[in-house]
Amino acid sequence: MLEKELLEALKIVKVASKLTSKIQSEITSNEILTKKDASPVTISDLASQYLILNHLNSQFPNDAFIAEEDTSEETIKFLEDVLNLVNQYSEKDTTIEHLAEIINLGASKGAVNGINKRHWVLDPIDGTKGFIRGDQFAICLSLLNEKGQVILGVLGCPNLSLNKYYDSELHGKHRFNYAQLDSECGTDGYIFYSKAEEDFVSFASDNKIDLSKLITLEGFEKTHSSHDLQDLIKQKFNINNALHLDSQVKYCLLALNLGNLYLRLPTSLEFREKIWDHAAGNSLLKSLNYNHTDSLDDLDVDFYTGGRFFLTKGVIASNLSKELHAQVVAYSKDLILKKFEGKK
Repeated sequence: MLEKELLEALKIVKVASKLTSKIQSEITSNEILTKKDASPVTISDLASQYLILNHLNSQFPNDAFIAEEDTSEETIKFLEDVLNLVNQYSEKDTTIEHLAEIINLGASKGAVNGINKRHWVLDPIDGTKGFIRGDQFAICLSLLNEKGQVILGVLGCPNLSLNKYYDSELHGKHRFNYAQLDSECGTDGYIFYSKAEEDFVSFASDNKIDLSKLITLEGFEKTHSSHDLQDLIKQKFNINNALHLDSQVKYCLLALNLGNLYLRLPTSLEFREKIWDHAAGNSLLKSLNYNHTDSLDDLDVDFYTGGRFFLTKGVIASNLSKELHAQVVAYSKDLILKKFEGKK
């Protein structure tokens, strides 16, 4: 099942990865805008979204789309720059009108009580600030079924060098030789993919974790999660090692056991997580039977009821035992409620 969907998703994410990788080293301030929510958007964000949605819409015309970007805040000059970029990677030239029409296909709101048709979910560049800094970012595409369940995920990580995150003292002998993998992959990074539970594999033999060598995976930007609370969790569980990096690349490192505990605790109880920030990573974790829960309750993350959002107060993911993961979540809940008590 889903062979065609996976094939087409991989094909177009690879194209978008090449585009974004090339532009990352060349981008100028004129090719970056700041949106009303203070987040940046680049011509590469919109170009990536256009290429992916245009391809998927042609292959699966009955599906709907939820994607991060739209054209409501962009100037004509900005869109012209996007157009020039996408025409270099398209089989035939398009127009600004068609460009905007396809980008805005991602405006579906799903449904309040469930999604009644398949939805492709896209973050065309997850970690735009990292992209601008020349650091980590990811192209994150996933597919939800009619019930809002993640059934497929593809993550393009054009700037990822795995050997950078491998530490022989912490990881010991590992199933992969990352230096060799990096040299084989060159400068093209990696593409991770799974068909969620259909591809379930157990890595139990690699998952015997020495508590003194646990590694947390956390965001680089301090505005995206409560780093102060995450530090308290590390103190509680005697965790001395942390990686801070942008985007869903963190889920990829977790899937490879290069990190053990992904912490994204909320900055307020009003904040709602956007599904494009987690759905593709969720597919990887489901395929490995790893933990992916709310940071307040030990409940699996649910993309069913929130439309463009999902109803969670932060996220905790891990390749720990179910019991240890539950202990982390219980302590996280205590910290969150104490911090935000009376601030709802």
